[in-house]
Amino acid sequence: TTVVILWGEPELRTGTSSREDRGIIVRRRQPPSGVSRLDYACWARTPRGTTRTREGWLMGKLRTYEGQKITVRFDAKRCIHAERCVHGLPSVFNAESRPWIQPDGATADEIADVIHRCPTGALSYERTDGGPAEPVPEGPPQIRVVADGPLYVRGSIEVVNAEGEPVETGPRAALCRCGASRNKPFCDNTHLETGFSDG
Repeated sequence: TTVVILWGEPELRTGTSSREDRGIIVRRRQPPSGVSRLDYACWARTPRGTTRTREGWLMGKLRTYEGQKITVRFDAKRCIHAERCVHGLPSVFNAESRPWIQPDGATADEIADVIHRCPTGALSYERTDGGPAEPVPEGPPQIRVVADGPLYVRGSIEVVNAEGEPVETGPRAALCRCGASRNKPFCDNTHLETGFSDG
């Protein structure tokens, strides 16, 4: 199955503002449009005055967490906070902890099972204990329309851009349906800001 998506990324700029609080000038960095509040901490660590494209901002957003029996990878640009992980296995996935993924907090089988539930493909893994890799469902891809949201796609899928170049998705992906995502072809939750509705 081939899905053709067109996209282009506008330039984004950082911004600063200041206020006086008890005689101290506090400088506050504001993430530009399209950067989620949950990613604010990552954005705030970038140098002041930086001008970036969305593509540039997303670089370096792939994190690897190595455990004794399983290595977990997290692709932040694919995450739309569906929260299957934090609710499914909080001993491993805990947004209040640092690092927020603890790959030795449960068995490799339990971690793999929860990662399979991640609808966006933001989480993936590699077994280092000889366990099986993530299975790819046989047959036609499964496509589920999320009300007022993205398309959840699962299975053996191929996504290509306007030039016919393949876009790596893995066996799970959340594809933009509102047309406003700044990380096309993937959903980035911009539909929540634009008020996209099926109605």
